[in-house]
Amino acid sequence: MATVTVRLPGSPANREEPGLLPGRLPLDLAQLLHLADRAGDLPLPLRADSEAAAGGSDHLAERLSGQGAAPGPTARDRLAEARARADDEGPNGAAAQLRAEGLLDADGDPLPAITRALRLLAAPEVLLTLDLAADTPLGPAQLRSWFALRDGEAAQLSTATGLDHELAWYPAHLLPAALERAATVTVAEQAPAEDDGEAPEVPVPDGSRLPYDLMLAGTEAVRRHRGDLLEDLARRYADQVVLPDPGVTTVDAIEALERDCRGRLRVTVVMPASGDRPPVAGLVSWSLLADGWRWLEPRSDGPEPSVVVHRVAPAELGRVVAPVLARVVR
Repeated sequence: MATVTVRLPGSPANREEPGLLPGRLPLDLAQLLHLADRAGDLPLPLRADSEAAAGGSDHLAERLSGQGAAPGPTARDRLAEARARADDEGPNGAAAQLRAEGLLDADGDPLPAITRALRLLAAPEVLLTLDLAADTPLGPAQLRSWFALRDGEAAQLSTATGLDHELAWYPAHLLPAALERAATVTVAEQAPAEDDGEAPEVPVPDGSRLPYDLMLAGTEAVRRHRGDLLEDLARRYADQVVLPDPGVTTVDAIEALERDCRGRLRVTVVMPASGDRPPVAGLVSWSLLADGWRWLEPRSDGPEPSVVVHRVAPAELGRVVAPVLARVVR
C-alpha cells in the first residue's frame, strides 16, 4: 500500500488535505497519549497495561514502528514513564518530541490528518480487532491491531508491546492490504528441514470438514496425550467427517491441527451499540500450521455445527473478513 508519511515537517499534502492520502506514523505510548489528549481527550483502544507491555515482542515492534520497545527495568516502570512523559511539557516530554518532528501545529495541537484518524478510532461505525500470536524464527510474536471504519475512511492502531504503536489512516477500500500486512508472518521451524528446503506438507487437506465437538474434544485429547480417546472420538464422529484426501485419517488431521500449530489469528468485527440497537459482532479465526495459514470456517448447514478447514494466504484475509463485515453492518 503506497503511503505518504507525515513525519517529515512541511508535508503539504497531509496538512492541506487531511484524511485523503494514506499515512503511517510510528509513535511510542507517551506520544500517542499526548496526541489523543490534545485532539480532545479522546478514548482509544490501547494495550496500555503492565501485562501487555511485559508480554510484547521487540522484533515485531521494530516492524511496526521502526524502533524497539522502550527501555526500562520493568514493564510497570516503563508504563509509568510513558504516562509521565505524555503530561510533561518540558524538553524531555512527548510534546517536545512531537513538535520537533513537525507533528504539532503552532498551538500544540496534532496535525489535521492525525486528529482525524484519532477521532475515527474513538468513534467508529465499525471496529475490527485483530489479534495474532505466532512462533517465528525470532521468537514468539504478538500483535494487536484495531481498524476503525466510518464514511469510507479507515484508521488503524497497532501494537506488539503495548508501548510502541503505529497509527495509520487510509481510504476504507485499502483495508484488505492492511489486513494482509498484519497476517504476514514467517513460520518458525520446529523440525529439521527437508532436503529440498521446503516445509513438510501438513496432513489437513483443503476442504476438510470436522464436527465442532470433535475438533474441541480431539485437540484437547492431543494436548493430554490421550491417543486412545482421540481414536474413540474419531470412530464416534466418522460419518460426519469429510476428508478430501483418502490417505489422511481423522486422527491425522486432528493431531496436525494441534501439534503443527505455529500461531493463531482472530479478527473480531463489531458494530457498537447505537440508540436502541444493540452491538453486533462477528468473528474470523485462522490457524498457522507449518505449511501456512488455515481458515477455520464455522458451518451450521449440517446435522451438527462443524468447521471447514481452508488453506489460505495472508492476501485472502480481506476476502474472508468481507462477508462477516457485511453481516454485521446490514
